[in-house]
Amino acid sequence: MAYARVEKHALRWTRGRPAAFRSSNLVERQFCSACGTPLTYNFVDSPYISVTSGTLDTPEAAPPAVQYGIESTLWWFPTITRLPGRASEELIAPDPAVQFVSFQHPDHDT
Repeated sequence: MAYARVEKHALRWTRGRPAAFRSSNLVERQFCSACGTPLTYNFVDSPYISVTSGTLDTPEAAPPAVQYGIESTLWWFPTITRLPGRASEELIAPDPAVQFVSFQHPDHDT
């Protein structure tokens, strides 16, 4: 999972407050209480918090700069970009796609 690290005092939530789970004596993880989306990885005693990049309005503005936990990298991961790629629209035929209704909260409605 990709994270963007930010100083805690600089993080602003624009809609509600996340729920939290204390996953260890050192770390708290925050998530959306409505849909379960992981939002942060927070070393409690650190001045920084890591926000999941995919939840940002512009995730491309926060590209990864370092990898952590590389000892757990799956053997096939470095080759994943060589696999054939397909757009999401290719997974759902046109007729069912028209019927598709998302229950996720829109990103830009506030």
